[in-house]
Amino acid sequence: MEYEFELTAKANNDIEGILYYLSKELMTPKSATHFMDALMKGFNRICTFPESGEVLDNIFVPTDMIRRVLVGRYVIYYLIMKKTKENFDIEGIS
Repeated sequence: MEYEFELTAKANNDIEGILYYLSKELMTPKSATHFMDALMKGFNRICTFPESGEVLDNIFVPTDMIRRVLVGRYVIYYLIMKKTKENFDIEGIS
């Protein structure tokens, strides 16, 4: 069963910040497009294989439920949510 994802406000802000940095500060709109393409592929991969991400092992994170997947130079942090539909929340992009 394929999962669906929801972006948290932090993840949405992370994406907007990365896009702004790539397209305005570095002046490489093409890089921003490549980033979004890679990010969407990463989201699709997580939707298909949600448990494929590495479990985050960090003493400052009090749960072992947050996973991460590398997408180029960036990391998607996500949490698999068990709701009526199979969902996961994107917690952040760094």
